[in-house]
Amino acid sequence: MSVESFIVGIIENTKSHPVMRAVLWLCSFCFCGVVSLRNFLYDKHFLKAHKVPSLVISVGNIVAGGTGKTPFLALLCKSLEGKAKLAIITRGYRSQLEKQKNPVLVSQGNGSIFPASICGDEPYFLARTTSASLWVGRNKWQSAKNASADGAKILLLDDGMQHRRLHRDIEIVLVDAKDPFGKGFFLPRGYLRDSPRRLLQADFLLANHVETEKEFVEIQKKLSKYSAAPVIALKPLCKVEEKTENSLVGAFCGIAKPDRFFSSLQKMGFEVKEKIVCDDHTIPNDEQLEAFARRLKNQSASAILCTEKDFVKLSRKKQFSLPIFPVKMELMISFGLENWKKLLEKIEKKLITSH
Repeated sequence: MSVESFIVGIIENTKSHPVMRAVLWLCSFCFCGVVSLRNFLYDKHFLKAHKVPSLVISVGNIVAGGTGKTPFLALLCKSLEGKAKLAIITRGYRSQLEKQKNPVLVSQGNGSIFPASICGDEPYFLARTTSASLWVGRNKWQSAKNASADGAKILLLDDGMQHRRLHRDIEIVLVDAKDPFGKGFFLPRGYLRDSPRRLLQADFLLANHVETEKEFVEIQKKLSKYSAAPVIALKPLCKVEEKTENSLVGAFCGIAKPDRFFSSLQKMGFEVKEKIVCDDHTIPNDEQLEAFARRLKNQSASAILCTEKDFVKLSRKKQFSLPIFPVKMELMISFGLENWKKLLEKIEKKLITSH
């Protein structure tokens, strides 16, 4: 078991370790202090946010992962197609390009010029599913300057809420409606990496995993304690385009909220015989997957399922004892459609006034 999995187990209360729980609480207290000081310095303009000529839309959250930023970026790009030249600015978390000093242009709107193993799973996915150009690198301000110089009029700043060095014109914040405040603790005792008070600076709030009107009312009530921003509700739609011989499958994933993925498979009618949970942004190696496939085949399973972000990291040359299919996931507006229209209208107005 990795350190990351062990800490997640303590956060989720699936593991009991009082001493480590206390240590994590102390670490989270220190983390909270650093975050609060940094926000204070930006709020009081001791630290400066730098502007670029293009319209900058930040898409972020206050917790570590699991809110659906990547599929939301795909949805937003689709909604803005034809309005202006788009560019996505992203770090490429845990990718080789993240380590580069200078940002790299990964896509000009027609697919990635690098494999996922180099540019990262999320950038590769966005390059495949959007017509936006894509800049990857840890220096997002430089990426934004490069994208603006390249002619992009709208910059979508992926995971931008904590990247305060770059001025943004519109702040969009996503939350998980099932756990909007990351278990109530800062990292590493919980999932918070920013204070819920930062929601006051949001222009629009997007609540993911909202299935019913009752859930929409409840999440609006929770968020209203921190922000008066309009709330838009989202829910994921999942599908497997390839046909399986039966409903018996195995599954693996390396995402922030794996239980959500396995639950969605059950809702789709699959019976998951075995599953593998990996650390975020990682997948099993070929030997592990082949052993997994053989065990599943002995249990009459017909396929192995994984997320799209996991699928893009698989070796295209390797054949396994069972086929591996991606579960495609798209977001749709479940409630707050009028606020979604307001968001798009605001972007168009900002685009006009910025020229």
